[in-house]
Amino acid sequence: MRVIAGTAKGIPLKSLPGLKTRPTSGKVKEAFFNIIGNQVFDSFFLDLFSGTGGMGIEALSRGGFFSVFVDKERRCKQVIKDNLRRSALLERAEIIVCDAHGALKKLSPRGFQFDIIYIDPPYLYSDFSRLLLELDKLSLVATGGILGVERDSRDLAKWIDSSPFQLWQRKKYGNTQLFLFANV
Repeated sequence: MRVIAGTAKGIPLKSLPGLKTRPTSGKVKEAFFNIIGNQVFDSFFLDLFSGTGGMGIEALSRGGFFSVFVDKERRCKQVIKDNLRRSALLERAEIIVCDAHGALKKLSPRGFQFDIIYIDPPYLYSDFSRLLLELDKLSLVATGGILGVERDSRDLAKWIDSSPFQLWQRKKYGNTQLFLFANV
């Protein structure tokens, strides 16, 4: 697993041993960043369920202004921090050890509005409707902001119907689906 493009291109990223984290594949990561293109430049990026931090680090490497990494696994914090150091991007990042819902409640009073949010929970996670509604209710998504949601290809995605955001693309890459939403 490496940074694909930008200032940290080619830097190898550490991962937690075992199957507890499932890093986004290089193919899905590259596809996501190709789709959003230059919108990543100067963006505030939120990497929810960040695991190794690969998506937020890629955003920073490609010109993102600041990334917030959220994962409830305490061991992920050190891996993300090490990966940010390796990439020379630590000063443009914040790491929060907390579940996604708790992190949103911590970020909201601080006035954060994210231009891009990438959500990659464990495939068994089923609380998407609530998560998307919270993002909207807490005004954490900037107008024109983009949300990328990574799911198992077998997910029937019934949660889409209750989303306050507009679905504009749905792609399949092997056993992974990538949903892209816009805050219009």
